[in-house]
Amino acid sequence: MNNEFFIEELSKQFNISKQNTITILNKIAKTIKKEKIVTKNLLARIIIHNLKKMQEEEQNIHKNNLLNNFKHKCLAKHYHKFLELYGNGWGSRKLETYFKNTLHCDISKSCFDNVLKFLREQNG
Repeated sequence: MNNEFFIEELSKQFNISKQNTITILNKIAKTIKKEKIVTKNLLARIIIHNLKKMQEEEQNIHKNNLLNNFKHKCLAKHYHKFLELYGNGWGSRKLETYFKNTLHCDISKSCFDNVLKFLREQNG
């Protein structure tokens, strides 16, 4: 087996890109050389730290991409709540009602339609 096979398998298991997998592996190798004593805890700490860092970077890129395309101050203010409701499968009509009544933000249904369409296209 070649190295590419294992890198591809690891990237599938971690659900990250091949480049990010290679970055994590390079950081692990660098830490092993530096520490000399390798423990399961050390390896787990390196992997978790780097995966969280990459997920935060991806979320920031996703958030900036969404907010750059839809410049609405209420959407920016309640971005995490919007993602939570979107993840629960809420549609544009329900989102409009929730934002208007609960969060006191006036975002139209057509704006939510456009945002949801954009998110569906991004996710494939």
